[in-house]
Amino acid sequence: MLAGTGTQPTGVACKSPQTQVSEIESYISRNGMQIGRIWLDIEPTSGECNAWNLGASANTALARQYASIIRGSSYNWGVYANGNQWSGMFGSRSVDIASDLPLWAVQFDRTPGVNTVTTFMGGWTTAYAKQYWLDTTLCGGGVDLNSFLG
Repeated sequence: MLAGTGTQPTGVACKSPQTQVSEIESYISRNGMQIGRIWLDIEPTSGECNAWNLGASANTALARQYASIIRGSSYNWGVYANGNQWSGMFGSRSVDIASDLPLWAVQFDRTPGVNTVTTFMGGWTTAYAKQYWLDTTLCGGGVDLNSFLG
């Protein structure tokens, strides 16, 4: 789930963090989907509802709000994030948003294996997953390559 907030160009407010989380969880439940883990995508985006252009303090408060909501969920959640973007969003690599949740680390070094993650941030010291190759082609389609534990 790509976290977002703010106001759309049309003037319509983007959905609140609670509404976004509730809607995705409701969709999963309603459709009988068996999901092992839902990932909260914390990275800057362009376009509507970009959550991470509010300044370090407001970005940190918003990310912690998302973390609080997903911790209270009956679903398993984790955080997908890029350590190289962390300081730009939160003011420092050391800002801890949700290090108690599993991390899907982005490290584009073309080296598979969760144990090869070296760019940690936000209190994490281990990763559950690693995205190691962006925008490659496999079987004729565009994919990103990832490694996961177990």
